[in-house]
Amino acid sequence: MLDTALASLPIAEADLGVPWNWRIGPASRPVSDETYVAQTFTPRAPACGRSPSPMSNSRGASRARPAI
Repeated sequence: MLDTALASLPIAEADLGVPWNWRIGPASRPVSDETYVAQTFTPRAPACGRSPSPMSNSRGASRARPAI
């Protein structure tokens, strides 16, 4: 039985953009049973400005200043 809690999937960076083929159904029956449903899921990089790669310095503090 499923509950309402969500669990995170351990998705490697190499798997981003690669489709995963899942079979969803009752654990008491074999995966080949007709009650199982096929579902494709493609992991994507997180949204909201988060990135799997390091972000650059947004203030430009690392830029060289001209000599006066």
